[in-house]
Amino acid sequence: MEIGSVPVCFDECIQEVETGSGLTSDEKNCMRECYLKRVSSREDFGLLMTQMQVKSTMKAWKDTFT
Repeated sequence: MEIGSVPVCFDECIQEVETGSGLTSDEKNCMRECYLKRVSSREDFGLLMTQMQVKSTMKAWKDTFT
C-alpha cells in the first residue's frame, strides 16, 4: 500500500520537476500529509476488519453455547 501511495501523492503534490532545484517546502509538506493520510486510512481499515472478525467470532461462540 505504501509503495502504491507514492505515485498518487506525487501526482497530487508535485507541480514541476526541475533537475537540481529539489522540492519546495509546500510540495514536501503535501507529500508528507498525503502519504500519512493514506497509511492512516489503511490502518483504520485494518482495525475495522479486525473488529468485524471479532464480532463474527463472538457471535459464533454465542450460538455454540445457546
